[in-house]
Amino acid sequence: MERIFEKLTNQMMEALESGLSLALHNRNPEVHPLHIVWGLVTNTNTVLNQALNKMGVDKVAIELELKSAVDRLPKVDNITKESIKIGRELIESLQKAEGLATKLGDQYVAVDTWLIANLDRFKDTLGKFVDLFELKKTLEAIRGRIKRLRAKVRMKHSTH
Repeated sequence: MERIFEKLTNQMMEALESGLSLALHNRNPEVHPLHIVWGLVTNTNTVLNQALNKMGVDKVAIELELKSAVDRLPKVDNITKESIKIGRELIESLQKAEGLATKLGDQYVAVDTWLIANLDRFKDTLGKFVDLFELKKTLEAIRGRIKRLRAKVRMKHSTH
């Protein structure tokens, strides 16, 4: 399991840290994929937020739905950063994203790859407000633009 964390981009690690903070705040004993997507929706700098903006989606309603879903997860009275666990579902979601990243020829798991690989997990939350197929297409389009920009930067650096 430790190996998978070495394969995450900085932004994906930040998303996990945000999810961990939300789980702690909510007194959940495990970090769940819902914590991650909730953090991604509330952070205006994420690829998910960009995609939802592009689609004209009401993010406040999604945030409330995600908070409600997280509120239904198990809670404990005493939870600390040291005692909280990475939940089985989150590990499975990271492994699924790692598989997609490998298939796409990427060395690392980025936020967009994690989302695309796991959109089906959020049909009862995100899916209430947005067509998940359209969201996937929007995320893939953003991902394509990011890859083209990175390629240009690499080409520019290799010529200097």
